Amino acid sequence: MTNTINKEIEVHAFYFRQGTSMQTYPKEISFAGQQVRFAEGLRVLIHKGKETIKLFDMSDGQQMFHLKNQANNWVLLGISPLQNG
Repeated sequence: MTNTINKEIEVHAFYFRQGTSMQTYPKEISFAGQQVRFAEGLRVLIHKGKETIKLFDMSDGQQMFHLKNQANNWVLLGISPLQNG
């Protein structure tokens, strides 16, 4: 079950995944007075006219953090436990 947050956050570090193009992913965020460092993640791009919205599902190894980047603003949409399976 996802805990809905919908709060602006700060991203302190990024990493780049190589492939056909350099893709940027958040590496570390601040939320509720603590630093969260991600181990891995997925990115989805949504094109809305000339605007691009980036959605991320990032894992710290224990939880999944659902993030949105739009117009250089970062929002933590929600947090859910990792599925074992």
